[in-house]
Amino acid sequence: MQSKPTLKGLAVFGLVAGQTTTLTLTGENLAPSAVTVKGPLRAKLLDTKPTTVVVEVIVPANCPPESFELTLVHPKDSPTIKLPVLLSVAQELPVKKPLSRFQEAMPLPLAPSASLAVQTNLDNDQAHLYQLTLKRSEKLEVIVTGARSPLSDLDPLLRLRDSQRRMLTLAAGRLRTDRRLSFTAPSDGIYYLEIGDTQQRGGPKMLYRLVVRRL
Repeated sequence: MQSKPTLKGLAVFGLVAGQTTTLTLTGENLAPSAVTVKGPLRAKLLDTKPTTVVVEVIVPANCPPESFELTLVHPKDSPTIKLPVLLSVAQELPVKKPLSRFQEAMPLPLAPSASLAVQTNLDNDQAHLYQLTLKRSEKLEVIVTGARSPLSDLDPLLRLRDSQRRMLTLAAGRLRTDRRLSFTAPSDGIYYLEIGDTQQRGGPKMLYRLVVRRL
């Protein structure tokens, strides 16, 4: 008697819009006959075994930053997993820790008409701080992805502070989803982005991806 398949995990934080990614999914009794995916994504089954499945996923450049369901077609049962799609950016920056104090805030060198991303995890149960130098009337969008990734338990909390460390705006909520801020700098100066967890947790599973882009 054939056992039901069990899908245990996906070893990537997310898929980037405009890119093709090869995914390895792990589990038990898998060996699907095919793979399907919802939305504008396209998926192709490359290799299938009882404990591992390799799938190629193509994400179009105009794909929205949402999550789409991928299904492993199996005669006994068809397990699914949600694939988070992430915004494409012009520059991926390596993180420079520690980031938990204002004097350690990592500068984000955002060029005109540009976008950048940083991906890391919270540690020591402390928030992370990033620094932006802006001119008056510059407009930015800030997005923090955490909970949508199968690798992250983070429930993001996003704050924007001025040079005096006063909070200007906050992104939080009851739903565990991406946090977003759209911001117009009221004056020339330094601004700080503060990223934390709503329960002030840290550790390897407190992963997030920060995207900053000009509007």
